[in-house]
Amino acid sequence: MADYLGLIAKPKAERNDLAIAHISWSLKAMAKTLRTPVIALGQLSRDVEKRPNKRPTNADLRDSGSLEQDADSIIMLYRDAVYNENSPAAPFAEIIVTKNRFGSLGTVYQRFVNGHFIECDQDEAREKCTTRQQTETSVRRYAKGADV
Repeated sequence: MADYLGLIAKPKAERNDLAIAHISWSLKAMAKTLRTPVIALGQLSRDVEKRPNKRPTNADLRDSGSLEQDADSIIMLYRDAVYNENSPAAPFAEIIVTKNRFGSLGTVYQRFVNGHFIECDQDEAREKCTTRQQTETSVRRYAKGADV
């Protein structure tokens, strides 16, 4: 497990995206050689903050080109409470599979309580998370009472 790609020693490269591409390729090669899954955590670009729908997409991965290409699966987390503490979706976290080379894409919903994921009714959570009222959107990054 690579707990944040940005902490891996980067090779000298003219551009940061080329260095990340080398790391991404190296992790993929290691997974193939060892015949084991490799999990790498990455950071999103700040551009996600600038748009109304803040659910992350693959394009939001910082220096994403090579990461998107090399990964077999990309899984992202989203919590509406981070941006809107009064949202009906505030108690839920969305685990979004945005790429899955060997399976299906989709979203799994979990309650998020005190930093822990708890199983919940998927239909209820989906309804609250996808029919979110956008009349009140908070621009604060971390909302008070959001179980951060």
